[in-house]
Amino acid sequence: MKRLSSFEDLKPKSELCTITNSATGEEWGVNLLELTNEETSEINSQIRYPTPPVKGFKGKNQVTGEPIPEFDEQDPKYRNELMAASRKHVFLWLLKSWDDVPIPGETIDEKMAALEKGIPNWAFLEFQNRLQELHGFRQSEVAFQKKKLQENPFGEPSTKSANDGDGA
Repeated sequence: MKRLSSFEDLKPKSELCTITNSATGEEWGVNLLELTNEETSEINSQIRYPTPPVKGFKGKNQVTGEPIPEFDEQDPKYRNELMAASRKHVFLWLLKSWDDVPIPGETIDEKMAALEKGIPNWAFLEFQNRLQELHGFRQSEVAFQKKKLQENPFGEPSTKSANDGDGA
């Protein structure tokens, strides 16, 4: 364990990550810059994730008496919008993090279009995984938050955490 001796020890660094084309076995070393909390918040504020359509109701809220919506997460339009928002999120992360390879374009939109058209899907998925690892993304916490929202859409207080219960 390293001892934290100054604020500078926490300064974001560039990390060498490996992306692998599983079809060919080719590996590529890529420097990705750790993002600050401010940069991550800026990216997150630019993403609008869709809400699935309501397909019915599943009882009533015990406190408010309001009907509890049941969402249709299989709706094709919702799934396409969700995928588009997720891809945009990854591309914005990549634009901020990929610090040693120039990406064609003058504006963010042009650069995002260049990434969308210019990298194969295997590379996109590998970048997504490396960025999630680099920025401390935990799959279990995201799954827990999604489940919590579905079970409690009106935000009633809960004492559960991601580590309780089913090991998600």
